[in-house]
Amino acid sequence: MNNEERLKRAVEFLKESKSFMVGDLQLEDNENNFNVIGWSNYQFIENLSMQHALIELNEIKNLFKLMIENNHELKIFIENKNIAYELRGDETGKSSITICIEKNNELIWKTELKKNL
Repeated sequence: MNNEERLKRAVEFLKESKSFMVGDLQLEDNENNFNVIGWSNYQFIENLSMQHALIELNEIKNLFKLMIENNHELKIFIENKNIAYELRGDETGKSSITICIEKNNELIWKTELKKNL
């Protein structure tokens, strides 16, 4: 199944308030809130700096922007929703740690990181 087909299927799941993975992003809908979640490429959070986390968060935003540009159903579905972009880390392969969230142009750090590496 290609990404276009997955996006069509994702919209059907999202309409039922179920999350759905499309490529490297997890999409979740909860009433008027829409979450776009991606994971850091860094295996160990202590190796991640704030600067690199912001780069990864922007990659998540750009990837989602491409998704909505290429899928009319998804674009319509997210109209009038508050979109939150979330970067998570996954050190153990069993659970995720939220690193930061951007919502309403406000960046919220959930994990303490080094300023620069």
